[in-house]
Amino acid sequence: MDIFDTSSSSSEDEEPVINRRIPSRIENFIERTIGNSLDREFQQHSRMNRVTYNQLLVRLTPSLEKQEGAVGRKRIPVERQLLAVLWLFSTPDSYRSVRNRFNMGKSSMFSSFLRVISALNEITPTLIKWHMEDEKQNIKTAFRAIAGMPGIIGAIGGTYVPIKAPRENPESYINRKCFHGITLQAICQPNLMFTDCFTGYPSSVSDIRMFSNSGSAINGKCLVFTASILRTTSIFPELRAIQSNGMDFFFLIERGNDGQCETG
Repeated sequence: MDIFDTSSSSSEDEEPVINRRIPSRIENFIERTIGNSLDREFQQHSRMNRVTYNQLLVRLTPSLEKQEGAVGRKRIPVERQLLAVLWLFSTPDSYRSVRNRFNMGKSSMFSSFLRVISALNEITPTLIKWHMEDEKQNIKTAFRAIAGMPGIIGAIGGTYVPIKAPRENPESYINRKCFHGITLQAICQPNLMFTDCFTGYPSSVSDIRMFSNSGSAINGKCLVFTASILRTTSIFPELRAIQSNGMDFFFLIERGNDGQCETG
């Protein structure tokens, strides 16, 4: 007797195909909950107000709409993709709970995450950029009102972004707080708007090296940022630090051609 019975296999082929069971998820969460939430609640969950969110939605919609999904599958609305990813960024909720909340499968949530990240990267250069020459004096005046120091054109700081241990050289990514991460260095204006962000270095790399390799270019001892607005003759000696409530704040001081701080 043959092990494989062709007659039985053919009869099984004639049996009706059982429909795949769709997991139980929350439906209409955006319409019922987010749509009826208070502005304060919306900002707590997304880390931005509705006006900013609507502006971001308009900016990202063309990019998200042109990114095709799997053939034969219904396209996920742009609003749901963006809200789900913002919720994932802004809350401690797990990946599983977020996709269930927004009625998305594993692959759909992952694809939406990649689409939103890609769209954000496309518009980043138009939003995070060094200030123009005619804006510099207003920035100096605003910083002087805050810190009481002349010539400040930016506040600089850094933070560790936790990551999983890489397969290659994992020890290089362990920082002084004893976890794996990469360092994010950011510069902002008095209104907290970012003008420069630089990241990618392992967290074990020193702040001095991180700072010296950021910006547009380095020419000898001259650090040149976008549009050659910021010029310094060394690395951290040009940073003035003040202490408030136990935290250190570093400010970028523009240097004149004679090596002296401008009075602003």
